[in-house]
Amino acid sequence: MEKRLDLVKKWNERANRDLSIRKNKSQKGITLIALVITIIVLLILAGVTINILFGERGILKISEEAALSTRGANVKEQVELWKAEKQTDKKTGHSGNTKTEKELLDDLEINQKILKNEERNQLEEQRTVTIGNQVITLGEYEENIPTGVYPKLYSYKDGREGKVLELSHDVNYIDSELQLEDDYDNVDVGDMKPIDDFYPGYSFMNYPWIESEYQGAGVWVQYNYEIVEVKIVDRILPNILQDYFIGCERLKNIEGLNNIDTSNVSNMQGMFLRCSSLTNLDISNFKTDNVTNMGSIFSGCSSLTNLDISNFKTDNVTNMWSMFSGCSSLTNLDVSSFKTDNVTSMGNMFSGCSNLTNLDVSSFKTDNVTYMGNMFSGCSSLTNLDVSNFKTDNVTNMEYMFSGCSSLTNLDISNFKTDNVTNMSYMFSGCKNLIKIYVNPLTWVTGQANTDNMFNECGTSEVTYKE
Repeated sequence: MEKRLDLVKKWNERANRDLSIRKNKSQKGITLIALVITIIVLLILAGVTINILFGERGILKISEEAALSTRGANVKEQVELWKAEKQTDKKTGHSGNTKTEKELLDDLEINQKILKNEERNQLEEQRTVTIGNQVITLGEYEENIPTGVYPKLYSYKDGREGKVLELSHDVNYIDSELQLEDDYDNVDVGDMKPIDDFYPGYSFMNYPWIESEYQGAGVWVQYNYEIVEVKIVDRILPNILQDYFIGCERLKNIEGLNNIDTSNVSNMQGMFLRCSSLTNLDISNFKTDNVTNMGSIFSGCSSLTNLDISNFKTDNVTNMWSMFSGCSSLTNLDVSSFKTDNVTSMGNMFSGCSNLTNLDVSSFKTDNVTYMGNMFSGCSSLTNLDVSNFKTDNVTNMEYMFSGCSSLTNLDISNFKTDNVTNMSYMFSGCKNLIKIYVNPLTWVTGQANTDNMFNECGTSEVTYKE
């Protein structure tokens, strides 16, 4: 019996010991789980804190953006104020104490240190930059410069033939190197003066040979045939460009053409007239918003193989007489963007453009045009010409209008109203392959006009009434 009691006692002791061990293990497990949970919670809290501080929309990021935007707002405020001052100066006609663009940017970057160098570079190159949530725009580059244009004309020192013409807005640019012939040697600055009453924007030598014949030309006009190279050394701001390089038949290169600021120009008549040696003209920077006269601007530029005038604004132009006449090396000419609502003269406009194979004038508004004589004469490579939108109610002259268009086979001018036309002589002469000329019998009136040799050497001797 005692043995049994001892066994039961030992069994109970063992059971109690096992139970105690199990309890200890369980408590340790619970403690470990609690510890893990605590660590996880702490990590989550830490992550939230880090995100609040350093996250994409964290406190530090927001603070940084706010500081950046504040700096940008400061820069923008000063730039806008400067632009307003510039605009006021432009309207009043004087510069006052307004800073130049360089002075403004130097002040913002160097003195105030609110504009970084890379931001300045972008502003100068692209004219706009974003700082924080602020978009700063400088606008078109403008510099305070006088309107006078001062020349230096000299011979090549290495003995090459011809002369070099250099142009500057700085009167001090003219020095003893200026070489003119005969009585005009050794001209100094004192002999130069602006004559704004007669030649706005120009500086002329006070010599009697500056006559009205060359009112738009510079003092170099009597040496134009000798000029083989032109260098525009800095930005010039002329008010008129009429006959500027007229007759420079040996001129092969114009360096710095983009330095001509044409913002104030109203007259470009004959600017490159008879510059027959030029093969290329980069006029992509020309501002023509205020131009009213483009007559003969490229006339006689017979060596030009390419001419990009897609940027030309012609809304105010009234004269396009002989604009491209004699540009015999051009094969293509894009005038599709031209606004011609105010044009009154298109005579000789494309005359002699013998290599043009494509010419789109379908968008031309001709309501106010009175002269179309020789407009397409000599365009011998054109195989198609759409003038179906032309309004000719006010036209009085159509002589030689299509003369020499020898590749045309048909021509639809059924929209032409010719009641007021007084001269139709040689209108289709030399159009040897032209066999159909469609007209409207109700608007095609010729009784009052001179029709001499109208169909001379033309593929047909009569018009065809369009049904």
